Amino acid sequence: YVQHYLNNLSQELDEPPRVRTAAQLIQSICYTNKEWLSASIIIAGWDKYEGGQIYACPLGATLAKKVPFALGGSGSSYIYGYIDANFKENMEHDEARLFVRKAISHAIFRDGSSGGVVRTISISKDGLFRQTNEPFDFGSNKNDKGGSKSSKEQPIVSNV
Repeated sequence: YVQHYLNNLSQELDEPPRVRTAAQLIQSICYTNKEWLSASIIIAGWDKYEGGQIYACPLGATLAKKVPFALGGSGSSYIYGYIDANFKENMEHDEARLFVRKAISHAIFRDGSSGGVVRTISISKDGLFRQTNEPFDFGSNKNDKGGSKSSKEQPIVSNV
Protein backbone atom coordinates (compact mmCIF):
# COMPACT_ATOMS: atom_id res chain seq x y z
CA TYR A 1 0.00 0.00 0.00
CA VAL A 2 2.77 2.46 0.89
CA GLN A 3 4.68 1.84 -2.32
CA HIS A 4 1.48 2.16 -4.37
CA TYR A 5 0.58 5.48 -2.71
CA LEU A 6 4.10 6.87 -3.12
CA ASN A 7 4.24 5.80 -6.79
CA ASN A 8 0.94 7.60 -7.44
CA LEU A 9 2.16 10.68 -5.58
CA SER A 10 5.39 10.65 -7.57
CA GLN A 11 3.42 10.64 -10.83
CA GLU A 12 1.22 13.53 -9.66
CA LEU A 13 4.20 15.63 -8.54
CA ASP A 14 6.46 14.55 -11.42
CA GLU A 15 9.25 13.95 -8.90
CA PRO A 16 10.04 11.42 -6.16
CA PRO A 17 8.12 11.95 -2.90
CA ARG A 18 9.87 13.31 0.16
CA VAL A 19 11.19 10.89 2.76
CA ARG A 20 9.13 12.73 5.37
CA THR A 21 5.96 11.97 3.36
CA ALA A 22 6.77 8.24 3.38
CA ALA A 23 7.47 8.35 7.12
CA GLN A 24 4.22 10.17 7.87
CA LEU A 25 2.25 7.71 5.72
CA ILE A 26 3.76 4.72 7.51
CA GLN A 27 3.11 6.34 10.89
CA SER A 28 -0.52 6.95 9.93
CA ILE A 29 -1.01 3.34 8.82
CA CYS A 30 0.62 2.01 12.01
CA TYR A 31 -1.47 4.29 14.24
CA THR A 32 -4.73 3.50 12.44
CA ASN A 33 -4.05 -0.22 12.78
CA LYS A 34 -2.39 -0.24 16.22
CA GLU A 35 -4.96 -2.70 17.56
CA TRP A 36 -3.92 -5.31 14.96
CA LEU A 37 -0.40 -4.32 13.96
CA SER A 38 2.63 -4.90 16.14
CA ALA A 39 5.52 -3.34 14.27
CA SER A 40 8.52 -1.11 14.79
CA ILE A 41 9.58 0.40 11.48
CA ILE A 42 12.66 2.34 10.42
CA ILE A 43 12.17 4.68 7.47
CA ALA A 44 15.26 6.05 5.73
CA GLY A 45 15.90 7.77 2.46
CA TRP A 46 17.29 10.71 0.57
CA ASP A 47 15.43 13.54 -1.11
CA LYS A 48 16.55 16.74 -2.78
CA TYR A 49 14.92 18.92 -0.13
CA GLU A 50 16.41 17.56 3.08
CA GLY A 51 19.12 15.11 1.97
CA GLY A 52 19.60 11.87 3.93
CA GLN A 53 17.09 11.22 6.69
CA ILE A 54 16.17 8.52 9.19
CA TYR A 55 12.81 8.26 10.93
CA ALA A 56 11.77 5.70 13.55
CA CYS A 57 8.20 4.53 14.09
CA PRO A 58 8.26 2.27 17.19
CA LEU A 59 5.38 0.33 18.73
CA GLY A 60 2.52 2.69 19.47
CA ALA A 61 3.09 4.53 16.18
CA THR A 62 4.82 7.66 17.40
CA LEU A 63 7.17 9.13 14.79
CA ALA A 64 10.69 10.08 15.86
CA LYS A 65 11.76 12.62 13.28
CA LYS A 66 15.23 12.86 11.82
CA VAL A 67 17.05 10.74 14.36
CA PRO A 68 20.84 10.28 13.89
CA PHE A 69 20.40 6.49 13.97
CA ALA A 70 17.68 3.94 14.59
CA LEU A 71 17.83 0.38 15.94
CA GLY A 72 15.28 -2.38 15.63
CA GLY A 73 14.92 -6.12 15.77
CA SER A 74 15.60 -8.76 18.38
CA GLY A 75 19.36 -8.18 18.48
CA SER A 76 19.14 -4.42 18.93
CA SER A 77 18.91 -4.65 22.72
CA TYR A 78 22.35 -6.27 22.76
CA ILE A 79 24.10 -3.43 20.93
CA TYR A 80 22.79 -0.17 22.44
CA GLY A 81 25.93 0.14 24.56
CA TYR A 82 28.18 -0.42 21.53
CA ILE A 83 26.23 2.19 19.54
CA ASP A 84 26.32 4.73 22.38
CA ALA A 85 30.08 4.28 22.83
CA ASN A 86 31.07 4.29 19.15
CA PHE A 87 28.57 6.32 17.11
CA LYS A 88 29.89 9.58 15.64
CA GLU A 89 28.02 12.15 13.56
CA ASN A 90 29.18 12.67 9.95
CA MET A 91 31.17 9.43 9.54
CA GLU A 92 32.70 8.76 6.14
CA HIS A 93 30.90 6.11 4.08
CA ASP A 94 33.41 3.30 4.66
CA GLU A 95 33.73 4.14 8.37
CA ALA A 96 29.93 4.05 8.75
CA ARG A 97 29.68 0.68 6.97
CA LEU A 98 32.38 -0.80 9.21
CA PHE A 99 30.61 0.62 12.29
CA VAL A 100 27.29 -0.96 11.24
CA ARG A 101 28.96 -4.26 10.36
CA LYS A 102 30.61 -4.44 13.79
CA ALA A 103 27.36 -3.56 15.56
CA ILE A 104 25.36 -6.19 13.70
CA SER A 105 28.14 -8.73 14.25
CA HIS A 106 27.81 -8.15 18.01
CA ALA A 107 24.04 -8.68 17.74
CA ILE A 108 24.50 -11.89 15.75
CA PHE A 109 26.99 -13.20 18.34
CA ARG A 110 24.58 -12.56 21.24
CA ASP A 111 21.17 -13.20 19.65
CA GLY A 112 20.29 -16.50 18.00
CA SER A 113 17.53 -14.85 15.95
CA SER A 114 19.71 -12.18 14.33
CA GLY A 115 20.79 -14.29 11.38
CA GLY A 116 24.20 -15.17 10.07
CA VAL A 117 25.13 -12.44 7.58
CA VAL A 118 25.39 -8.66 7.67
CA ARG A 119 23.29 -6.98 4.99
CA THR A 120 23.56 -3.21 4.63
CA ILE A 121 22.08 -0.68 2.26
CA SER A 122 23.63 2.73 1.71
CA ILE A 123 21.27 5.50 0.63
CA SER A 124 22.55 8.64 -1.07
CA LYS A 125 21.64 11.03 -3.86
CA ASP A 126 23.34 8.55 -6.21
CA GLY A 127 20.92 5.74 -5.30
CA LEU A 128 20.81 2.64 -3.14
CA PHE A 129 23.69 0.20 -2.77
CA ARG A 130 23.48 -3.17 -1.08
CA GLN A 131 26.39 -5.01 0.53
CA THR A 132 26.48 -8.45 2.12
CA ASN A 133 29.27 -9.58 4.46
CA GLU A 134 29.86 -12.35 6.90
CA PRO A 135 29.89 -11.06 10.49
CA PHE A 136 33.09 -10.42 12.40
CA ASP A 137 33.98 -13.28 14.74
CA PHE A 138 33.75 -11.76 18.21
CA GLY A 139 33.28 -15.19 19.78
CA SER A 140 36.92 -16.17 19.52
CA ASN A 141 40.02 -14.42 20.83
CA LYS A 142 40.56 -12.77 17.44
CA ASN A 143 40.58 -9.01 17.06
CA ASP A 144 37.81 -7.01 15.35
CA LYS A 145 39.13 -8.03 11.95
CA GLY A 146 38.30 -11.70 12.43
CA GLY A 147 35.77 -13.52 10.30
CA SER A 148 35.46 -13.67 6.57
CA LYS A 149 36.05 -10.60 4.48
CA SER A 150 33.85 -11.66 1.60
CA SER A 151 31.90 -8.72 0.33
CA LYS A 152 29.54 -8.11 -2.52
CA GLU A 153 28.17 -4.68 -3.34
CA GLN A 154 25.49 -4.17 -5.93
CA PRO A 155 23.24 -1.29 -6.92
CA ILE A 156 19.53 -1.62 -6.24
CA VAL A 157 17.07 -0.47 -8.83
CA SER A 158 14.12 1.16 -7.13
CA ASN A 159 11.25 3.33 -8.31
CA VAL A 160 10.68 4.87 -4.91
